Amino acid sequence: MSTKETIGRNIRRLRTKSNRSQEDFANEIYISAYYYGRIERGTANPTIDILERIANELKVKIADFLIEISEEGDGDV
Repeated sequence: MSTKETIGRNIRRLRTKSNRSQEDFANEIYISAYYYGRIERGTANPTIDILERIANELKVKIADFLIEISEEGDGDV
């Protein structure tokens, strides 16, 4: 799995834990829902600024997006 895919998967997991839709979450961090969807799918290359906004909104560290988590468990992040 690529780094962008790992980041996207972790962001999606954390966002869904917070019970927010992609569209609502994208609006909260001031980016388009289309671009946000690409981040979660691992097809966009988000800037550090965007990753920082996502991390702040999810109340995690950017480093938490880089942790590879198995399909079976959802880990500690």
